[in-house]
Amino acid sequence: MSDRNTAEYWDPIYDDGRDWRQVCDAEIAMFTRYAAPQPGQRALDIGCGTGQLARCLHSLGYDVTGVEVSASALLKARTRSYTQGPRWVQHDIQTGPPPGVPSASVDVVSFRLSFQFLDRKAQILDMARGLLRPGGLVYLVLPVLERESLPAGRRSSALPAAEITDLCKGWRADRWELGWLDHLILRSP
Repeated sequence: MSDRNTAEYWDPIYDDGRDWRQVCDAEIAMFTRYAAPQPGQRALDIGCGTGQLARCLHSLGYDVTGVEVSASALLKARTRSYTQGPRWVQHDIQTGPPPGVPSASVDVVSFRLSFQFLDRKAQILDMARGLLRPGGLVYLVLPVLERESLPAGRRSSALPAAEITDLCKGWRADRWELGWLDHLILRSP
């Protein structure tokens, strides 16, 4: 298991006030265009961090569960949820599906800026596929190595474009770019 896949790695980062790129209006507009959310659909936001996307999905009418390995991130997610909204579950997705989430029970499984840190990416996508109801989708937001620019000495988590293309094999994929990020909606063929 990678050193960046544990609560021990992430808790100090979130304790120091780190957060991720904010969800922007253009991202939500494109997601809505391709996903066509319906009120009452269920969503799992895997690697939800402080809950930005989970709260956005909730505002679109989804019944959302945010899943995160870091207790520190979940504490911030709970604090930032001012109204009834997403449920928050501490769980390492690499050990299996979140507790209480049966097969074929969700409409959206999202990995926004979290998937690139996971080991066994193909197996995680297969697990996500197994959690989807018929017609469900996986939403990935991934940094693309060839479009990323980092200050000297900063460690990249971006994936090569070819690896992202390989992840789409066996799925019907809608893909769009926003800056250095690829956004993918994956559906079973």
